[in-house]
Amino acid sequence: MALVDELRDKLEEASTLIFARDLAVVDLFWSSGKFWLYGSEADEIDETRDSLHDHMAGFFAKPFRARFRFDRLSADQQGDMAWVNAIATLEIVYPDRTSEMPYRLFALFQKIEGNWRWRVFSGSEPAKPPAA
Repeated sequence: MALVDELRDKLEEASTLIFARDLAVVDLFWSSGKFWLYGSEADEIDETRDSLHDHMAGFFAKPFRARFRFDRLSADQQGDMAWVNAIATLEIVYPDRTSEMPYRLFALFQKIEGNWRWRVFSGSEPAKPPAA
């Protein structure tokens, strides 16, 4: 399987768990050691497992579900480290409506015992350029 396909699978697995409000996403992200999450919101900074757990539990308590559609990915690898840049759509699903917004994701992975493990999740919601 090509690297970009392997990493797409990891991104989609995380998106599926997030949409299902499944706290197993904490173990997916935190597997085999250190992990950092820097999300698009000011308070989305998780550098410990407890912080990540609390963040995800709080996010899952909101009145919507979220998932990503990964439109375009690029990936590269150096030794046991790989990174992916993704242009995505963030879909926010409320009981009565759905909204979408552009999203950018950078993720860093490390190959441990034959499996790609998350090390960094850095997301952003691109802003429109300032008016001239």
